[in-house]
Amino acid sequence: MGKSGYTAPCMARAGPKRTIPSAAERPAPTRRWPAQVLAGAAIVVAVFLLLRWMNPGEDTDEGLSGAEPARPETQTAAPGAPSPTENPRAAKAAPPDPQFLARLQRNAARRWLRDTPYSADIVDLVATARIPEAAALLESRSAAGDRDATVVLLQVQMLCQSPEEVRRNAREPEPIALDPQLARAAPVPNDLRERMEASYRADLETRAKLEQSCREARLNDPAIVQRVRAAADAGHEASLWALGRFFDDAEQRKRHWLSAAMLGYPAAQAALAQTLLEESLQGDRRNRGQMNFWLQTAAKHSPSIKAQLGECVLNGCNAQPPDTGAAATLLREATLLGERSAFDALATISRGDPLAPSEEELYGLRSFLQRLNETGCYGAASYPVFALENLRSLRDIGRGLSPHSLDEAEKLGAARWHNHNVAARRAQYCE
Repeated sequence: MGKSGYTAPCMARAGPKRTIPSAAERPAPTRRWPAQVLAGAAIVVAVFLLLRWMNPGEDTDEGLSGAEPARPETQTAAPGAPSPTENPRAAKAAPPDPQFLARLQRNAARRWLRDTPYSADIVDLVATARIPEAAALLESRSAAGDRDATVVLLQVQMLCQSPEEVRRNAREPEPIALDPQLARAAPVPNDLRERMEASYRADLETRAKLEQSCREARLNDPAIVQRVRAAADAGHEASLWALGRFFDDAEQRKRHWLSAAMLGYPAAQAALAQTLLEESLQGDRRNRGQMNFWLQTAAKHSPSIKAQLGECVLNGCNAQPPDTGAAATLLREATLLGERSAFDALATISRGDPLAPSEEELYGLRSFLQRLNETGCYGAASYPVFALENLRSLRDIGRGLSPHSLDEAEKLGAARWHNHNVAARRAQYCE
């Protein structure tokens, strides 16, 4: 990564050695101009042929198969950066690796199925929008008594009936209009621009395919819910958690989640902690003791709940005085598990607080999140949004760092990646 905020000193341009000679001093014109014109034309032709040889296919359909360069009116060059209109061809980059796009889709499917006991074959079917095949396979397992398969089948049904709700639960952002976003973040590296545009298109295509394949799937809604109810009555923790989501009454919902949470089901513990925290923040403090217990329990396995616990401790929402040190520790840990909201909360700690993270540390943590996004961990819908977010944040933080401090921050980010990327991928449901 280049060192932002540093520009090379300008070299003063030397003046002319002498003035332009007068007409009397100029040599008399000769009749060699035809040869000079021919020689100049030959040079132009030679340069043109050399450029064509160095850029084969540039004017062919193959050479123009990449994404269109961003429109000049939507780009704003940063100070000192070359204008995006100087060389339109330079905006083209090699198309993203199809394996990268496939990985984005698989990771998105894992996030849609998160908290359920899904299997790898179902992830592949959902990622490629083969919902009829996924439903048929899950139905056969469910009918044979596989209670985990029934829970996953119920989640697939919810994906078809309420796709936006499932995406919100997976914490996917809304698709972005690329041009205005890119204009505010310009200049965007060409390869990153290509990946952003490709992931955006891939997400739109997947949405359309899911809608069509869901219409073709045979989902026996009453039978699915009946099996989940029977499994919940028998004490199946995943079914208790899944069934709790169907109740509009908050107390019934919490009772089901409490039963599953006491049986050790992580998703139920997180859902219960989230609900109790929301109630407390809305002014209902009757269950604050339970809230503290389940927040601390769920934080052991949920980066999102760890981040919320950190914010709670930072702001004193748990009936205790704010504790910056404990909060910063929780928020650092959650960030290193890939939780972006934890980074945002950590960055709000006043720079005057001795326990606040340094700018170098914030840069290193942000670069860690950037690399996690570049692996495709957050899925196709999230990739362009998070890429822009990371790009802006790194530029903003980097402007305040000296070249030496920036070097140290980049080393810190690399060390954090080496030590924590495996755990972060696992926590974020990605490969």
